Amino acid sequence: NSTSTRMAAGGDDHAFRWPSGVSQIEPLSHPGIPDLDCVDLVGVRRNGGVDLGIVVSQPLDASEQSQRVLLAKIENYLGYRNSEDFRNEFGELQADQVCIIVMFSYPPDPTIIDLIRRAEPWVAENNACIRFEADS
Repeated sequence: NSTSTRMAAGGDDHAFRWPSGVSQIEPLSHPGIPDLDCVDLVGVRRNGGVDLGIVVSQPLDASEQSQRVLLAKIENYLGYRNSEDFRNEFGELQADQVCIIVMFSYPPDPTIIDLIRRAEPWVAENNACIRFEADS
């Protein structure tokens, strides 16, 4: 039973559904993900695809606060990915050509890894894929 939200991005409305099992309330801040409203890294692949990097600079625990903050950041990335600004800069790309990469400076908590995996269908419905990388 997932919650839907409407978010304006590039003048268009896009519907997003949060993965089930995480309540959607106003996200709190987290020092490991300080800027929820900005895209941390953009990389253009040689094959024309685009990677959007979320940099997690401090450990995220399994708390609901950490999960909400990460989901809010992912939601903002999806809004950007589906925006007119994104299309103007990178063209019309298929979902498998746009990947959100969550990059951890520390080994992530297993609950956070599970959250990213549960978010895969939600992200795919919104024209992207998602994966994570972690320093050991």
